[in-house]
Amino acid sequence: MSIVLISNAQHLDGLKGLDVYREAQTFSEAEALRALETITRTKPPLVVLERTFAETTRGAALINRIKADSKLSGCRIRIVDADGTHEPEPEEAPAPDAP
Repeated sequence: MSIVLISNAQHLDGLKGLDVYREAQTFSEAEALRALETITRTKPPLVVLERTFAETTRGAALINRIKADSKLSGCRIRIVDADGTHEPEPEEAPAPDAP
């Protein structure tokens, strides 16, 4: 599975050291535009953003850009803490029965 990981520079090495992100394409927050180019080109199934980056204006803009692009509808976005932990992803509500 191809993963793109974008993090605050001070947390990037720690996240890259985790087994789950060892094979991820990684970018610091200063490389957000390059990360977006990679995401647009490769359409990874998972984009991981470290929380302190995701909470910045640049991080929020990146999230909104990914969500707004219909070609990236298959990309899930996960926000993680500096230690790699994340909240469980909410389960999608079942579709209501048709009348």
